[in-house]
Formats: sequence, structure tokens, C-alpha cells
Amino acid sequence: MTEFNTIWFPLQYECNNKCSWCYAPSKITSSKEKRFDNRKEDEFIDLIYELNAKKIILIGGEPSIYPNLERIIKKISDKKIRASMVTNGRKFSDYSFVQRVGDSGLTSLTISIEGSNSQIHDSITKVNGSFYQTLNGIDNSVKYGFPTCTETTLCKENEKDLEKIVELLEGKDLDYRLFNICGPCVSNLEDSTYTLSLSKGAKMFERVYETAKKKNVRLVTPAPICNFNQELYKEMKQKKAISHGCHILFGTNFVLDANGDVLPCVHFSNYPIFNVYENEKIISQEKFRELWENPEETNQKFRKILRRYPSQKCSEGNCWNPCTGGCSVFWLKYNPENEIKGLNQNG
Repeated sequence: MTEFNTIWFPLQYECNNKCSWCYAPSKITSSKEKRFDNRKEDEFIDLIYELNAKKIILIGGEPSIYPNLERIIKKISDKKIRASMVTNGRKFSDYSFVQRVGDSGLTSLTISIEGSNSQIHDSITKVNGSFYQTLNGIDNSVKYGFPTCTETTLCKENEKDLEKIVELLEGKDLDYRLFNICGPCVSNLEDSTYTLSLSKGAKMFERVYETAKKKNVRLVTPAPICNFNQELYKEMKQKKAISHGCHILFGTNFVLDANGDVLPCVHFSNYPIFNVYENEKIISQEKFRELWENPEETNQKFRKILRRYPSQKCSEGNCWNPCTGGCSVFWLKYNPENEIKGLNQNG
């Protein structure tokens, strides 16, 4: 029986930033409920509690502008489930807001910062002034005592600014500085010119790591390990600067969307593996597990399709564990035969 660790919980798809590469632009989610129905809060949280999940990460859109935020955090906390949040940090520039969500039971934060100055950051978010609000939000989160990470999406707009972002954050008491390679969204593949290939993203992260190897830098959504310089990769692995093994493949986490859709990850918006409502009532945890665990249901069939090497070069290196061939979503846009170098070719 699957032991669930983390459930992602999109409270809404509205956002006070307008990043072009976001997995939740309005045209993707136009057919979905834009905001979580607060009348469903108890049902959703009860189901997650009954599934014995350890942590809920509030995401969006932008979760901090959800009108019932403090209440839902307290409900999660009252169930002894850890409540975390991924946010652009702008509302956290108001310290009284930080205190309210902290007092409600929020346990940790990941704050997105996309540039080392207002010109680059604001050009990505498309909101003037967002850079300084985000910086203040980071400082206020640390001041309150939240375990705080920053996250930067490696993209074309900040490609030459990454080392300066690391320098900007130097001296701040952060748990990690996370970097994520900008990838495609399943619902919007026709408009994904903003994405980076995993081979390019790997090289960009190598640059960041060399600059900041002593500053708790970590890469999320990794490229295949063969795309890295192997001596440098050994060091990154030893220092836990790179993560491996996508939960999509192993089925330990999921996204519970506002309309009840269960998604493999946020990049599958509008492509659920099933819905937690049946005849307008939420299903039991027993029914959920039946849909999740049964080999004949969509969830296991979907994962069986993904559990394969994306390239013949992967099998030659016998590196399924821990690499898994990189993020599967990227292979909807990029050809793995061109993108994956292979360990035999890497030396």
C-alpha cells in the first residue's frame, strides 16, 4: 500500500504575477474552477488526513492571495499535517500577514525569485515592483523563523543572471536556494517556446553550482545524469545538490486540484487520472486507494507507460536508479535521442 508523503494543493489559479512560462496561465485553466470552493475545505482535508499524508504544499496560481488562507492553514495544522507553501512572496512583504499565517500553523515557505534586480525579475513576472516585494517577503519569512527556501526557474530571460541571483541571496539564512529547469506543460505544448532543453538546463545549473557550491544550492527536476560533467556530478551528488526520482513514476505524491481532479503533477493540468467526486460526493479513502493501487485503473496504467528508459543510451548505462532518464514531461517536446548524451559517451 502506497505511503503518501506530500500532496500539492492548488487553492486557486489566480496570481498577482504573470510569468509567461507558468504551468497555470488562464488559457490552460479556463475550463477549471478558478478558485477552491471553501465549502469543500473540510472534505478535502479529511480525505488527505485519512490517506495519512504527512505534508500539504499550498500552491496556485498564487496561494497567498486566497481569501480564506489563514482558516485553511489552521484546518490543516489541526489535523497534524504539515502545511507549507510555494509563493511569489509578495504578500509576505507585509509582516503582519507573515505573523497571521505563521500563527495559523504554516510551517515552511518556498519563495520564487527570478532575477537579481528589478529589471530582470519584473520583466519575467510582468509586474513592476514585484522584485522588491519578493525580497522583503524573503527577509520577513526568515525574520519570523520559517524554514525558507528560494526557487528560481532557469529560463531564457535569466540565463546570464543566475550567478548574480546567488550573490544577491548570500548572507540570508535560507535552507536552500533551489533551481528548476523551465519545462513544458502538457496542456499547452503548442505554446512552449519559453522552455529549456534538459541538456541546456544542466549546463546552466553547473555554472550556478560552481559559483555557489558552499551555499546550499540544489537543482530540482533534474536532467539525466549523463548530461552533467561526471566529476562535477559526483561532487553534486555527495553534497545532495541534485535530486533524483520523480514521484510521477513512483506514485508517492499527487496534486489534488480545486475541482477534485487528481493530477500526477502540476504540469498535467486538465489531464486528471481520476476525480475524487462520485455522484457529487467525495469518495472514501478506501475508494481512493482502489483507484490508485489497482493495476487496471488509469493511475497504474499511466505509470507503467512512463516506467521505461526514454533512450537506448539509458539502458546502455544501466542508470534507471536514481536517474530515471530525466523529467518525463520534457520528452513531449524534446527528442531524448538528441538530448540524452549517455554515460558511455560521457566517459
